[in-house]
This record gives sequence, structure tokens and C-alpha cells, in this order.
Amino acid sequence: MTHRHHVRIRQMQEAKTNGFEVIMFYVGLGDVRLNIERVAARVRNGGHHIDLGYP
Repeated sequence: MTHRHHVRIRQMQEAKTNGFEVIMFYVGLGDVRLNIERVAARVRNGGHHIDLGYP
């Protein structure tokens, strides 16, 4: 999990503690190769990469 994910989870926990209802939707593609190509396209356009090094 990246640092950004930890921040998001902390924000959601804090919101729930403060009485907000937290609902998450995960949207993924049916083929992992499409996900990999989507990230590669983002990187080619100057976006951030995904670290595949799992702990």
C-alpha cells in the first residue's frame, strides 16, 4: 500500500469518527493487461507509476 493510500484510509476513518458515512467504489478492468497498459500510458504522459515491489 502506498503512502497516499494510508492517507486516504486515515481520512476515511476520521470522517467516519466525525459522523460521516463513508462509501467506497472500486472500479477495475476485466483484464490485468488493460490495467498495466493504462498505467503505462499515464507514465508516458508524465503521470506517476505504480511500484510493483510488494513487501
